[in-house]
Amino acid sequence: MVSLPYFAECPDIGQGVVRAMIDTEGRMILMCDEDGTVWLHPDDIGTDRFAQPSGPDWSLPNGDHVLPGTTRWATLEEIGSVGWTSYLSS
Repeated sequence: MVSLPYFAECPDIGQGVVRAMIDTEGRMILMCDEDGTVWLHPDDIGTDRFAQPSGPDWSLPNGDHVLPGTTRWATLEEIGSVGWTSYLSS
């Protein structure tokens, strides 16, 4: 299995990591792989600028959605294409 890149440990829950995800609309967001908390930019991780989307619409503050089954984890190349590589955990 290929190890996916991550940005930080998930704040507040002490487990899981924040990874880049491609949302339903095809834009990159960040999501904790344990509790589903979402941030729209790496600078937002650990701040009060987050969302905890839930059904039935799974909407985000920017109008996008994270409907289960319609999202996927981003590749390192995709992370680089939006200029977020420098935010990755080393």
